[in-house]
Amino acid sequence: MPAKPKDKAMQLQSVYYGDCLKHLEPWRALNFELLPSARSLADLIYLDPPWNSKANYNILFGSDQAAEDETQSAQETAFTDMWQWNDEAKRRVQLITGEIYHDDYANHPAFKSILALKTLLGKSGMLAYLSYMAERLALLREILKPTGSIYLHCDPTMSHYLETKK
Repeated sequence: MPAKPKDKAMQLQSVYYGDCLKHLEPWRALNFELLPSARSLADLIYLDPPWNSKANYNILFGSDQAAEDETQSAQETAFTDMWQWNDEAKRRVQLITGEIYHDDYANHPAFKSILALKTLLGKSGMLAYLSYMAERLALLREILKPTGSIYLHCDPTMSHYLETKK
């Protein structure tokens, strides 16, 4: 079971849903300084992130539900997997590349990659996506045991960009 929203302690042998940053950042801030053993504790991490598929994904409703509520449409947008260069992406890239200094981003493991991609791709949706993933994968690597594994569910259009090494 996921930790209660007010509880900043992560539980072992648990599954957490949603953006992993929401779960890991408060836990990291609380534990990494006080408890060095909080690092390298996960044997397995499974991540099913957005894929940068450039598509909208919808929830389809059955005819029974639509018949009960005529105001309900037959489908509703569940999430958008289209990435754009925006202020959030700009700030994330600036943090990773050191243009804006923050202790949590100092010597970021994706520094060289994101800097090179910024030069190669420019301000683009692809850079927004890759910096989003770099931010999360770097934090996940911090809690992974040296013998642990990260299983990353993604499609072939992005998988080769998301390789991590420890």
